[in-house]
Amino acid sequence: MILNKIRETAGRYPDALALQIKANDRYRQYTYRQVLANIASAARSLSQQGIAKGDRLALLSENRPEWIFAYLATVSLGAVIVPLDAQLTEKEVALLLASSEARAVFASALTRPKLPHNGPFTVISFDPGNDLSFSDMLTAHPDASLPSPPSAGDVAALLYTSGTTGDPKGVMLTQRNLASNCESCIKLDIVFPGDNMLCILPLHHTYPAMASMLLVSCGGGGGGAGSAAGVATNTDSYTVSGLSSNTTYSWKVVETDNTGQQSESTVSAFTTD
Repeated sequence: MILNKIRETAGRYPDALALQIKANDRYRQYTYRQVLANIASAARSLSQQGIAKGDRLALLSENRPEWIFAYLATVSLGAVIVPLDAQLTEKEVALLLASSEARAVFASALTRPKLPHNGPFTVISFDPGNDLSFSDMLTAHPDASLPSPPSAGDVAALLYTSGTTGDPKGVMLTQRNLASNCESCIKLDIVFPGDNMLCILPLHHTYPAMASMLLVSCGGGGGGAGSAAGVATNTDSYTVSGLSSNTTYSWKVVETDNTGQQSESTVSAFTTD
């Protein structure tokens, strides 16, 4: 359901900028056409690894484009994505991987050391190493198409509570849940083609995943996948028109043109408060 909307968006704006992140003074950028191709290729690769409908795949990483590709490739197969907080301890990671019965884990170089040794799961790495390469999955099948859409009632995501008052509890969201939330946000007319949404919250939370990933992917705005530590450097070359936040505040953007003239604008903040 969600992937149908992303396919429609890619059909309308194939060469529009969909996603970007700044690293080492350069932007990694992806158009909607490239995003769709990466999702389809990764989904085909996961299927060849034996991943099927209902299998649970954990996602333990900082914000980055690969996080988004892994999430969407997983749900496109009818498998279940299990986003985890990249700041969890090794003990907490082991607990949630066991609880979710994850068959595979997406991890980055930063989070790979937190995974249990010799765990009963396949590790798919976003960075070079000895595990399965997610980069190879993204390019292995350049002509792949998206899988047949999962059913609306199929579980798409398993989200764990913070566990403040006890052990974390898993909450299931269906394909229909994700699509319905996205459609409701689209009807608010808050994101338009050409908008740039800055993501400053970790994507494992439902709110930024909806506002900065799914809403933008389905509505035609451009998304920035930078982490909170990269806010300043992720906006120095592009006008940001919206951001998702868990704190209510106004954000002023000061732009300087090539003559030295400055102009100010206010960014819309979509908050949980």
